[in-house]
Amino acid sequence: IALNGNSIVTEQVSHPLKVGDTLHYRFRQGIVVPMISTDQPYYLLEVRTGLPCDANENNDSINIIGNVNIIENGILSIFNPLPEQCDMGGNLANVEVRLFNIGTVDNKDSVLLTAVIDSADVTHAILKEKIAPLYVGENRNHIFKQPYRIPRLSVNGTQANYKVVVFLNALKGDFNLNNDTVQMEACVQGGVNVKNMDNTQWSVGQNMPNPASGMTLIPYSIPEADVLTLCIMNMNGQMLFCEKVDAGTGTGAISVNISDLSSGIYYYCVTYRGKRIVKKMNIIH
Repeated sequence: IALNGNSIVTEQVSHPLKVGDTLHYRFRQGIVVPMISTDQPYYLLEVRTGLPCDANENNDSINIIGNVNIIENGILSIFNPLPEQCDMGGNLANVEVRLFNIGTVDNKDSVLLTAVIDSADVTHAILKEKIAPLYVGENRNHIFKQPYRIPRLSVNGTQANYKVVVFLNALKGDFNLNNDTVQMEACVQGGVNVKNMDNTQWSVGQNMPNPASGMTLIPYSIPEADVLTLCIMNMNGQMLFCEKVDAGTGTGAISVNISDLSSGIYYYCVTYRGKRIVKKMNIIH
């Protein structure tokens, strides 16, 4: 037996094979399924024989592709609150996160999602909700139904920070536990509420072309000139690239060099005045 081209088990078959015989042979020694990744959830298994003076060696081996079930759910990022936007202490807010399933099997059971609001190791709120099952390839935003009250940490218009931690209860057999928890530093403002952007109408379009290779354009439309922040993340939520762009009033497009990114699915996120829009793009080289 060979796994991924490496011989690991050799056994001697003592039963003679006469003309016309067929033998069902079960190996006495088992094998260990090799470590795999979400990008390549399979392995190559080869069984071969060595018979002296064999007239036809072409039928002395057989290969199969072994598939491995991967359970891989996680949290991409926290969408609300936003680190670059200060909210008024004492106001109510709802935590929003983006969840994903990049495994090879559907999660058929509900999963417990927990958010902890904390400042200086003092817990202000703990939110717990069960989320609907995540299916293979699904990415979904979840807004906690239960709001929390933003801590009153600042006075006279000064700013302070508090921490938001969100985590999934680990599923049995979860492939990567490192992406089950995300956290961020949120900003709280005292005295004056600087968040007043709910009526801002703006948009971000699908990158062109999509799939893309080398260069791509990300279209946008904003009501007033300002700075846009563009970030690109992989499927695990790892930030790969961020830049700030001076954008004029109306429609425009951000040109992005993606030649250094390998082929695959990515997210791009554009932030304008504390509001964020996330879309998916496909890169093929």
